[in-house]
Amino acid sequence: MTIVVAIGAMVIVSLFLASAGVYWATHESDAVSVERQARSAQHAMESSVDELALQQETVAIWDDSAEHLVAPRLDATWVHDNMGSWLHRIFGHDEVFVVDGFDRPLYASVEGQQVSLKRYAALSPDLVFLVNSVRGRDGGSNGRHDRNPRRALAADSTVRTTPRTTHDSHIMLVGGRPAAASAMLVQPSTRDFVRPNGQWPVLISVRYLDRGFLAELSSRQLISSPRFSREAQRLGSEHAIVLKTEWGKAIGYLIWKPELPGTRILWKLVPFNLLILLGLASLMIFLGRRLHHAAGELASAEANAAHLAFHDSLTGLPNRAMFQRKLEELTGDGADPNFALALLDVDEFKLTNDTLGHDAGDAVLLTFADRLKSAIRSDDLVARLGGDEFAILLMGMSGADELETFSHKLLEQLREPVEHQGKVIHCNASIGASSCGGGDDAHNMLKHADLALYEAKGSGRGAYRLYDPAMWSDMLLRREMLSVAEAALEGDFIRPHYQPKVELETGAIIGFEALLRCCLPGQPAKGPECVAAAFEDSALAVRLSDRMVDEVIKDISAWRAGGLDFGHVAINAALAELRRGDFAGRLLAKLEGAQIPPECIQVEVTESVLLGQGIDHVERTFNELAAKGIRLALDDFGTGFASLTHLKRFPIEIIKIDRSFVRDLQIDAEDGAIVDALIGLGKALRIEVVAEGIETSAQRDFLSSLGCAIGQGYLFGSACPAANVPGLLRKPDRKADRAAAA
Repeated sequence: MTIVVAIGAMVIVSLFLASAGVYWATHESDAVSVERQARSAQHAMESSVDELALQQETVAIWDDSAEHLVAPRLDATWVHDNMGSWLHRIFGHDEVFVVDGFDRPLYASVEGQQVSLKRYAALSPDLVFLVNSVRGRDGGSNGRHDRNPRRALAADSTVRTTPRTTHDSHIMLVGGRPAAASAMLVQPSTRDFVRPNGQWPVLISVRYLDRGFLAELSSRQLISSPRFSREAQRLGSEHAIVLKTEWGKAIGYLIWKPELPGTRILWKLVPFNLLILLGLASLMIFLGRRLHHAAGELASAEANAAHLAFHDSLTGLPNRAMFQRKLEELTGDGADPNFALALLDVDEFKLTNDTLGHDAGDAVLLTFADRLKSAIRSDDLVARLGGDEFAILLMGMSGADELETFSHKLLEQLREPVEHQGKVIHCNASIGASSCGGGDDAHNMLKHADLALYEAKGSGRGAYRLYDPAMWSDMLLRREMLSVAEAALEGDFIRPHYQPKVELETGAIIGFEALLRCCLPGQPAKGPECVAAAFEDSALAVRLSDRMVDEVIKDISAWRAGGLDFGHVAINAALAELRRGDFAGRLLAKLEGAQIPPECIQVEVTESVLLGQGIDHVERTFNELAAKGIRLALDDFGTGFASLTHLKRFPIEIIKIDRSFVRDLQIDAEDGAIVDALIGLGKALRIEVVAEGIETSAQRDFLSSLGCAIGQGYLFGSACPAANVPGLLRKPDRKADRAAAA
């Protein structure tokens, strides 16, 4: 007995020393993490000042702005649409003011709405020094965010504007609120385009740091729950840094809840330490258990029976019955509502079973079960509800940020390949979650999590969504759109609308993209929203595609009979019909029956078609189409998961740059670099590049300068019925029109 006590004492001392070491290590890890977050937050606030001036330059250094602001009669509507409203809508400027060459207010807007000039008068005590500085009245040197050509840039300058600008930008108090504020002279981009009346007008922008900036700080810098306070009043779990002007004056505090990785690791070690203590206790009472051997065997048998009744036979996880009982306990009267429910579904599991066999499917489920068990804490619960669906109850985790962090980390673990009998199975999962609102019962929580899971699966592979009440209305809208699609199909109201594709250099139409429209009588034509809902139903998607192809062939036949040179027509193919394996045969048979050359047709697919299992059917379909002269286009390129390997493997001849890159390419340097890289990639691989979503002549000219030859968008025409196509093709020479416009 003495030896047992001595050993127990030694174990306890060892555990104490080990725990002390772990505590010190976690404390140091937390300190480093807090310091990093403080630097990130400070950098983000300083960068916001330079970004504010850079955003002002887009409208301040502009011939049109200078001309309108020095005109004898101010066009307030133009100023609002092209300066105040635009800066708020595109960049989130909270307040925008313009003063004339004599420092008299000309224009004021708040939150994108034009307001009385009295608003500037109310804030002018705070803003007047910016105006004086930008006009050179203070005689001081440039600050690190300022650019005045008459003064040298500060040694630590961080300005990102061009040398054409003159501005004074600072973090300061505006109306008693911390803000990034900047004043910039409004001047023409063309020298001597206009001359000012007195001095140049001044554009003043204010972006408060205690509103939308905090949301950006949280999402971009992963700063949790940030807030501003004039006083250093923070909770015990929060950290604060002082917010100072360039002159060292404190104007408030940024307070946030820091991420503490050391503490998180410490809490994950708690179950391990408890297991060690449990083992020690088991060792100490080993001799006593001999006296209760019979009772122990009976208890073991009872536990085994309970386990079989409430656990899944394949994975050993709790089954639906245990999960339901636990969920009802947590949502019952008097229970702690601080928990969350996550439903997890294996993506394309049926395809795995069908192509690789049920043994492979079981291997995937077993591997997923092991990974889920390793990802949760001791007081959480993971259960297999049946098939490929799992559920996780996360105790004490109801915050959106916590749920998102946990779910994304879990999805990364589940993306690891599964090995089975020498084969590598690539798997993904989707997660939908709901947090307990205190009044939710078990039924509502399951329904909410299921809706979130539906949204996650609909947004692509390996996605996560947290339930939002808007999902319910979205589901009702999807059902309505599905009904519209079915009604249009049954009533023969499916019609293609055609958007022209043009040569950017000449403006000549070289082809069209056929876009599906549901044109029910008495209703406006429905397009993307209806198509998205319909294509969730594989069978309906195939029927819609067949009808669409029939209508396109009918229109092409009419154009050919009329002698129109329409170039080609691009049709969109969905994943469901490509995986059937007979898409190429059906399309080619229809073209042959109508005596239409295959070269008249292009087939567009999204990047998701090139991913996942069943890709062999898709590859055979592509090769069969390409062999007959039908060109293949990869739509929305750059927004998904396709790689250069896919461009080499499949006979892709065209890539289409997604409109999201084209929209901001002139004001977002990253978008411009991406577009330039995609165009260069197309040239290197001898793949034709088409830019989508061109809405302005400036975008067209910019793309043309980068070497992009073909584009489409509202600048050249929106999608129109087939009856309008002959008129577009007979329109006078677009090159001459463009030259005249220039």
